Order: sequence, then C-alpha cells, then structure tokens
Amino acid sequence: MTSLRLFLGTQDPSRLKFLLLALLASALLFAGLDRGGLSGYDDALYAQEAKEMLQSRDWTRVQFGGEINHEHPPMFVWLEAASIALFGANDFAAKIPSALTGIGTILLLYHLVQELTGDSWLGLTSMLVLTTSLLFAKNATHAMPDVPFAFFVTAAILFYIKGLRNPRYFIPMGLATGCGIMIRSIVGVVPIATMAIHLVASRRTCVLWSKRFIVGVLTGLALPAWWFVLRSSPEHLYFLIGKASAPSLEYGWLLARHYLPWFPILLIGLVIYVRESVRKRIDPLWFLPLIWFGIFIIPLSFTTPKYGRYLLPTFPALALMTALTLQRIIPRRKMSAAYYTGCVLLLCITVGKIVFPAPERGVDMRTLAPIAERNTAPGERVLMYTSGEPGFDYRNQFVWYSARYTRFLLSAQDLYAALRECSPQVLIIDKASYQQLLQCKGAAHVHLLGESPRFVCVRVGAARVPLS
Repeated sequence: MTSLRLFLGTQDPSRLKFLLLALLASALLFAGLDRGGLSGYDDALYAQEAKEMLQSRDWTRVQFGGEINHEHPPMFVWLEAASIALFGANDFAAKIPSALTGIGTILLLYHLVQELTGDSWLGLTSMLVLTTSLLFAKNATHAMPDVPFAFFVTAAILFYIKGLRNPRYFIPMGLATGCGIMIRSIVGVVPIATMAIHLVASRRTCVLWSKRFIVGVLTGLALPAWWFVLRSSPEHLYFLIGKASAPSLEYGWLLARHYLPWFPILLIGLVIYVRESVRKRIDPLWFLPLIWFGIFIIPLSFTTPKYGRYLLPTFPALALMTALTLQRIIPRRKMSAAYYTGCVLLLCITVGKIVFPAPERGVDMRTLAPIAERNTAPGERVLMYTSGEPGFDYRNQFVWYSARYTRFLLSAQDLYAALRECSPQVLIIDKASYQQLLQCKGAAHVHLLGESPRFVCVRVGAARVPLS
C-alpha cells in the first residue's frame, strides 16, 4: 500500500499531475474511436494491407488487392496486423496503433523534458501543448503511420539524451530509429542526423565517435538493412525518387496552418530566442528542438506532395519550444492554475467529442460492400467506376469493408469494354454515370442491387451493341 501511495504521488505531487494529464489525454484520443469509419486516403489502404498480411502470412511483403505494394516498408502494417489479430478486422482495431502511439508520444515527451531539465512544470506544459495540437490529436485517431512515426522519433531522441548520461541507452536509441525507418523509409534516418548535429553543436563530438554510440546506430540500421536488401525492390527506390522535387518553402505555410492553436505562441518564442541570441544570452534548451525541427524540414522541403501531417514527427519539438515560451509568459505562481485550466479544457473537448461525433466516413462503401459481397462468388472481382476519375479512396474503402477485390475502371472506354464481356458482373458506379448508362442501348442488361448516397451497385450483363 505504501508503494502504491508513493506511485500515485503522495510524496511527489507532480507525479499525480502527470498521471491525471496522461489519463485525460488517453480519454481524448480513445473517445469515439470505434465510430467514424475509415477514410479512403489512407486509413482503409493501410488497414486492408494489414488484413491481407494476416491472410497471406507473408510478414515481409506489403500487399494490396492481392498485389505487392512496393511503396511502404512493413512496420506500420505490422502494428495494424497485430491489432487486427487481437480485436478483429474492424475500424476500431485499425485505429488503435495510432491512438496508442499518440498517447505514448505524449508520455515520452514528458520524460524527455524531465531528462533535459528536471522541470516538472515544463514537462506537463509540453504534454498539454502536444495533446491539444489539433493536427496531432486528429491524426492520432486515424489508421495512418504519421503518429506512430512521431512516437519512434521521440523515443529515439529520448534514449539519445539518456544515453549521454548512460551509454547503454544508445542500443534502444538505435532500435527506435530502426523502427522509424521501417515506417517512413529513408526519412527515418533523419533522427540520426539530428543527434549528430546536436552533438557537434553542444561540443560533444567525442560521443559521436564513441563505440557505444556507433554500435547503437548500427543496431538500429540492421533491421531496415535486412528488409531493404532482401525484401525491397527497385520499385521502392523508384517510388522514393518519384517523390523528389525542387526545394520549396511551403512547409512554412503548412506549419502556420496546421500547428494550431499554438503557432502564435511558437512565433513569439522564436522572436524572443532570436532577440536573446543577438544579445548573446542563448538558452541551450532551445538547441535540441530547433535542430530536431530544422533537420526534418530540410528533406521534407525536397519532396512532393507536401502535407501538414508530414510535420507530425516535429510536433514534440514544437511543443517543447511552445512550452518554453509559455513559461516566459505565465508567472510561475500561476502555473498550477494554468495546468488545471488545461485539464478542464481537455475534459470539455473529450465530452464534446463524444456528444458531437465527427461525420461518418466511408458511408457509400460501407453500405454497398455487403451487397456486392452477397452477389459475387469468393475470388470474383467487383467492377468499380467513379465518373472516370481516379477515385482510389472509394476503392480502398470498398476492399476494406468487403471480402472482395475490385477491377477498377479509369475511363468510359474501360467501362464499356467491361460491359461487352459475356458473363454477368457486379458493378459499383457513381449515380451520374449510372443514369448515363441507363440511357444507352443495352440498358436492359442492368439490374439494380442496392444504392448509397453517391453510388449504386448493379448487376450487368453483355450489352447487345457497343456503348459510347
């Protein structure tokens, strides 16, 4: 009982505050996680890849629609597959890895700040800032790899800081880095560059060339090296090359747009830091998060497309810089009141999230998938046509919500060629194109099976004349 009281913070009030904030953050991320469906980009894609990995039992290759997908290393799909194996092939299971790693990132950030400063208030403030960052909270409830990648990046940086005091932590530092590479491919190497530059900036180059640091880095590179050499393919390299682009400053705008509501506070902090740097009163606490953010932005600026969620691995660094600024703004004597205000705010947001859930995603395919499945044989592919546009989001959702693959038709010519085939087929088609189809000769061969707000599911036979 005594040890329980000590753990709950009887003799350390900051621990109780930490546990309360961790509980509220968990409630926020898990509230309504079983509702809302999966978006087509890219939640349903990753969830389906995990489902197919479990079916094929091939843990080294990522597959979608029965074909190998060379774009993604397998780590996030492993996490998805483990969750689906435990909880079943459902939306809740698909979102669990992101929610758990989201909570884990928040907890790791607190311990990272403690390692750097020993300041509990700064750690709690950093946790609160990260939890209430809208983009982070949103993506932690999606079946996407961005938040898990942020978790492994934060873990690598934490073990690096601990390793400066005890070199045995360089091994878990390397392992966390390796897991990040197995999620985001070459971008996962960026934490190593962050650590190296931080060692140079803090004049600790002896650590950079130490045996234990090098062994830690090599340990982390071993798993990715095995996959890239033995299981990857030239297609993955071509995919990476295809992402390269001319440098752009677009991420500055994306940061202002997506690091809300904290971007104005961050901007104030950067102004204060630059002003004090000119006066040669540099706060060394800013070194690590600034390097962390800056080193990530450089490779991202040379890639396309550019999405705000690609910034998520830098959000723990941004949260620390924001917390440092808030400590300059909020008097120390008012930190407790600010903390409890933040806790109440988190509780209100969580209740609001439960009472006013987000709109359902994937309604069309969730409605039509069971209809198409009932009217097709196992192994039979369902035709899909989305106005001649590459509506792969609908395809991804359909495959996830059914036990059937699709034959995706990208043009009207492909659609009419498929309709001329002899055997009856099941087709999912948008309603506008469906009306055009009914006006064509041969429309008598179309039998309506079901409909959703935007699509219909029909059985089609061979048309008597070419359709155009």
